[in-house]
Amino acid sequence: GLPEGEHLIEYRSTDNVYNSEDVKALTVVLDTTPPETSIGFEGQSYLDGERLLVSRQTEVSLSASDNLSGVAATYYRFDDENHWRTYHGVFNLAELDYGRHAIHFRSIDNVDNDEAAKAVEVVLIGIEVDTEVLNLPRVLVWSEDPGTMKGKNKPSYSLDDVRSVVEEALGVPDVYLTMVTDKDAFRKAFRSGIYNMAMIVNHDVPFDAVFLRELREGVHRGMGLLVSSWGKNVHPILQDVFGLDFNGSMSMDEQQRPLYLYDSPLSDEQSLTAQGRILKTRLDGGVLAGLVPAESECSGVRGLELSWPVDIAKGDRLTVTLSVPKGKKSVLVDEEQVLVDTLPAGPVNQSMGNTDGDVAIEAIDSGGVRFAVSAPYGYLEEEYLLAMSITRADGSKTTLDPITLTPTCAANLCPGTMVGPFEVTRVDEDRVKSGEDMPAAVLSRYGEGRTAFLAYNIIESALQTERSAHAALLTRAAAYLLPDEAVTQPGGVSLLQTNIKVRGAELDLKAVESLDRELTHLPLFDLTRQPLQWRLHLQDEEETSYRYFVRFADLEGLFGKQTAISLLINGDYILFDRFDEGFVLVNDSATLLHKTTARLEKKKTEYAECSDQLEELRLELLAIDALPLTDDREKEQAIDRVVQVIHQINGLSADLSDVRRLLGQYLRIMEASE
Repeated sequence: GLPEGEHLIEYRSTDNVYNSEDVKALTVVLDTTPPETSIGFEGQSYLDGERLLVSRQTEVSLSASDNLSGVAATYYRFDDENHWRTYHGVFNLAELDYGRHAIHFRSIDNVDNDEAAKAVEVVLIGIEVDTEVLNLPRVLVWSEDPGTMKGKNKPSYSLDDVRSVVEEALGVPDVYLTMVTDKDAFRKAFRSGIYNMAMIVNHDVPFDAVFLRELREGVHRGMGLLVSSWGKNVHPILQDVFGLDFNGSMSMDEQQRPLYLYDSPLSDEQSLTAQGRILKTRLDGGVLAGLVPAESECSGVRGLELSWPVDIAKGDRLTVTLSVPKGKKSVLVDEEQVLVDTLPAGPVNQSMGNTDGDVAIEAIDSGGVRFAVSAPYGYLEEEYLLAMSITRADGSKTTLDPITLTPTCAANLCPGTMVGPFEVTRVDEDRVKSGEDMPAAVLSRYGEGRTAFLAYNIIESALQTERSAHAALLTRAAAYLLPDEAVTQPGGVSLLQTNIKVRGAELDLKAVESLDRELTHLPLFDLTRQPLQWRLHLQDEEETSYRYFVRFADLEGLFGKQTAISLLINGDYILFDRFDEGFVLVNDSATLLHKTTARLEKKKTEYAECSDQLEELRLELLAIDALPLTDDREKEQAIDRVVQVIHQINGLSADLSDVRRLLGQYLRIMEASE
């Protein structure tokens, strides 16, 4: 046959009388070879060893050639699709799931030569990056060093003991803790803006009135505050903050007092022991979360309820016998018998016993029996003998030897006490109060902040009695005191968390954080990485995160950070993508001052009776703003003057709550710039 290529075909015809036409010609192309198609990738595509990594943004192009008849059409399909798609131009892979895929492709020419399909295997990957502003406890704890204390207030424990309790309670994941013993260090740290809650654990709260007002404003704008204090020196400035009346407060010197805690954000319902002195106060608006019960005298025990955990089945016969010892013998008081024909069963009290007492079966189930011992005509005797037996349906018998029971005040029986195999579940004592219940744990809300006051020495109580339970109060307090939300604001400190998730393949990454100049990285606590770079190895569908603190400049506007993700490809890091996160900041100090002075000007008309005082406050704020603030002393004076302005505003009859909120934020920025 003819070879491929262009050929000339000439032809003519002759009739029967030899008339011949002119020669004609036709040029034809003989094409028996199918087209050749190639595939290309633009954008995010990386050949990593034998893997071709692509993303949903990768552009895929197909190019076909046919030197003879020309390309008629190009087709492609994904994986095992049963139909071919006509190629019209560059396409992406957005419709595919992450992971391995095959892209099949072929072309056909104009004489129907069909190319054998080819395929390229790709690994479709995705990297998801997002940023959170975390709302986690950042706790500042102050306690005086017991080693420096003198006199009767000096505790028996050391600073190391204090640290051990605080760190047990607050040195847990997702809580950032700093403990200081110096008052000036506490003041400076409080003003830094780093912390969203403070805890003062000390005999008293020995700060001057100006700083206590500053502390109060911190709570008003959203900072949490816990105080555990057992002395007499809690300043009345803090009364409204805690919802307590400290006037006439006094220290109770008992070494141990019972402490009853209600079900609250601080604790489940439970009974503990408060060790050391107790601060006696009066509730005034706060929510009672725990109390020290008044002293009481027990006249006698009227009844007990006990349980015996034992397997019981239908057909068993249960016998309970109660006796009192009389010399060397015992005298029967009461006996109850029941045939268990259904479960659960009870109550059973066929005999009312006698003047010495009564026993009754309260309830029976497959896990045991609950029964009560009571005194119908007064108090229980000083001693009983309690015996129980179970006769099984098969004739076997389970018998308990008589157990001595001493239900007196001196026995200190309480729920949870074990008497032989029996557990005390309820005690009915005849008690008479000889004083008043005292608030021991009080919760309150002041402005935007939450507070907790513990009127006892939580450190000594933890060291001497139920350590884990008292430490748990501080742990739960950190969650309770947390602000409602984390906000980014001019001059503020935020904890940022970058979350990274890999889709489609196991990858080695490098993440690099870049901050706008209005954001400053703060190496705090254990988050001290510099520069902000992380090397990560992630499996398919694995997510990880990292955190760091930043301080925002005292400016309004949109500011941000960028996360650059690079892939480790054949030993080198190659940029994959950049992810931007923006933060909108409003109300910098200049704006806050302008809004405050403008509102004071407006309030002068609304509250004519105090217009002179409002004008004086407005002028004072303008004077504060004009201060040079070149050294720490001038900054300290400026802060004190702003605190004094807020104090004066609180004393006016006009409704200046909006002005106070603005000034609280203005004060926050001034404190952080100290």
